[in-house]
Amino acid sequence: MACTNCGKVNNTCGSTIYSPCIKFEVPDDLQECAGAECMTAHESFVDLYERLCKVEEATDITSFKNECIGVEEESTILEVFEALGDKICEIDENLNICSILNQEIKECDIELTCLLGLDNCGEQVVINTTKELLQVLINKICALEEEVQTLKES
Repeated sequence: MACTNCGKVNNTCGSTIYSPCIKFEVPDDLQECAGAECMTAHESFVDLYERLCKVEEATDITSFKNECIGVEEESTILEVFEALGDKICEIDENLNICSILNQEIKECDIELTCLLGLDNCGEQVVINTTKELLQVLINKICALEEEVQTLKES
């Protein structure tokens, strides 16, 4: 394939030299990445375009959509990272011990029958939150410890 000017660039370099004929030394700090100490311009261009295609394929998020983090289709990588950062901050803010203890457990499908009944004051035990569940468990453990101690003493 012959090179033509196409009216875009003024060729002031004289005769055409094809890229396979141009050799150059790869700078020391790039040799590991390039995989060679010396290469032709053609080899370099081919390598760069292959790497560019791999980067484009690996970073193609045109069909990425995730309503959980608020990312729509056609978002940029930066928008996805910003949305992920926002979601992490939101989760971090909501993960304090008090908010966890106050979460309702109705939908957790936990069998609580043996914990229900009357408490030490004769009141019906109600377990709706994680905090209430932990308190009932603590009360049961303490009551069992007292019973064991009483049995040991008798």
